[in-house]
Amino acid sequence: MAIYYNIKLTSGNAIGPYTIYYDSINPSNIATNVSSALPASGLSYAQVSTGINVSIPNSSTLIYVFNTSCNSSDTFQIPAPSPTPTTTVTPTITPTITVTPTVDCSFGIGVVVLSPSPTPTTTVTPTITVTNTVTPTITATPTVTPTNTVTNTITPTITATPTVTPTNTVTNTPTITPTPTKDCIFDATFTETFGDTPGAGAPCSSGMDVVFLVDNTSSMGTAIDGVKTSIASIASTIQTESNNNYRLGLVIFDEYTSGTVSEYSSKTAYTSLPSSQKYVNVGVGGKYQWITSVEMMQTNNQTSFTTQLNKLNTTNFPLGNGENYPEPSDMGVDLIGTSDKVGYEYFAGTFRSNVSKLIILITDATPGGNDDNYTATDITYINTLVTPLYNQNIKVLLMTTASTNALYTLATGTNGIVSSGFSGANIITAIQNICP
Repeated sequence: MAIYYNIKLTSGNAIGPYTIYYDSINPSNIATNVSSALPASGLSYAQVSTGINVSIPNSSTLIYVFNTSCNSSDTFQIPAPSPTPTTTVTPTITPTITVTPTVDCSFGIGVVVLSPSPTPTTTVTPTITVTNTVTPTITATPTVTPTNTVTNTITPTITATPTVTPTNTVTNTPTITPTPTKDCIFDATFTETFGDTPGAGAPCSSGMDVVFLVDNTSSMGTAIDGVKTSIASIASTIQTESNNNYRLGLVIFDEYTSGTVSEYSSKTAYTSLPSSQKYVNVGVGGKYQWITSVEMMQTNNQTSFTTQLNKLNTTNFPLGNGENYPEPSDMGVDLIGTSDKVGYEYFAGTFRSNVSKLIILITDATPGGNDDNYTATDITYINTLVTPLYNQNIKVLLMTTASTNALYTLATGTNGIVSSGFSGANIITAIQNICP
């Protein structure tokens, strides 16, 4: 059995790397990164600051976020189920009894032995004659001449001005100290994700996070407008099934022989997007994979989602090229569902915990990875995506006209479905089945 936590930095800017441990900082006690199904070690600042889901043994009592370069950590005590024994606080009434003995101690303070000692002090008056001896020291006033020597000591103070140079070194030392201190102080939140136990996804009625991953290559020319209509219908179903608690994302994928020029690279609809939403991968054999997050997941965003969707296959955002037949759909799934790519983690936004999570993949091609060819490498790559998606309860619903390929395995392996063709009706039915 395991328990699941979302860990997120709330303050500090230490660059890392970070490792998440349970119970003790020990190589055998590293938590599992749910997103990759690998040990949660060597994590970047970006990964931890956006929030990372980890699993730890059910019996764990502590979680550590450890910054390796700083050798510092933030610790979280997993709440114990039985904090009720705090009623033992009542015995603290007994200490108040000891307050009364302290009153008895005041007898020692008021001892009358002190009164004889004042009488001898009356003989202090003879010391008045001592003040007469002070008058001879008045003759010592001729030491006015030494005051002239004091003025001589003013010149040494001039030589004291060279101590200004040491103060420069002092200012240098403080600047060195603040930098490490600033970088090494950080805080994190630790949120248990009850509904994210693998294979036991949350019901749709508790909310839905859905990303549409759409093939934007030229081969989709005759189908894309029908796809847009289907997506609009599916989005309405999501709104209903989620009790109006939903977030929608829209990501497209494409491929070129250029990393800078595409059919839409100069269009405002593309150039106005933040750079973190435009991923161009330098592939193999002079191929470049273009993955674009056109709409990030936002709360109840059907209006803005529809606006962005309607731009596809128009002069605002024309269809792309795609080069050969296989397309980088698998790379799009990886970007959306994991935090593997630094700076592009959870490409359409981080999925919430305790909601139903879907990637609706729409394509007419086999997956081509980074080389525009469907080979055993792509099959292996897609198989490595199944476990992290399953662990996060992200289901892949595949709408495709392509023959059986590794994307079918991705859908069934994540408890999703395969729908032959681009009719929204099949996916709507599937969603209604997922959300009984």
